[in-house]
Amino acid sequence: MNLPFSYFLARQAYYVFLILFMLSYHIARVTESITLLHPFITVESEAMDVLNRAVTLSTQKCFSRVEGQWLGFISSRFSAVDPWFNDVSQRCKRVVLITFMKYMSSCNHSISTVMGGLRHLFRVRLADLSIFEDGVIRGARKALKPRGREVSIRIEQRMRAPFTLEMLKWARSQYWLSGSLEIQMTYLGASL
Repeated sequence: MNLPFSYFLARQAYYVFLILFMLSYHIARVTESITLLHPFITVESEAMDVLNRAVTLSTQKCFSRVEGQWLGFISSRFSAVDPWFNDVSQRCKRVVLITFMKYMSSCNHSISTVMGGLRHLFRVRLADLSIFEDGVIRGARKALKPRGREVSIRIEQRMRAPFTLEMLKWARSQYWLSGSLEIQMTYLGASL
């Protein structure tokens, strides 16, 4: 049976039309779903902005440093884990957070400040906060907190040495009365 060439052309045109129709239908559906998602994305970003304003501007700056440290830590040590713990097991969350706390403690950062900042970041990202109330995480925070004596030694190291009355009299006689302007300024700086 010999069919005319025009039959084949009509058949090809029909297939092209069918494919174009199906593509336009799917494009319309995708556009519709994007349009439906757009208000949600806008509302979500507004909610995140409101939550971020729950702390002062200086605290936001401090917490943004924590965010950089957290994201850098996650990308370098646990690249397969979502930074905001979406679809992550409780055990994995614990391991990651304890490792992060230990890392920050070894860098001489205050664990309570870092964990407060991280908790705020999770709240702003609308992520689950339950891991921060976990008993294991609380225990790790307590274990990594510096002991009272360590804190008092750090405070003592930052304190100025006392300048007794005898030292003041001696310095005044040696530096103030018989010294040049630079020596007198050194005396003032030491006595203040």
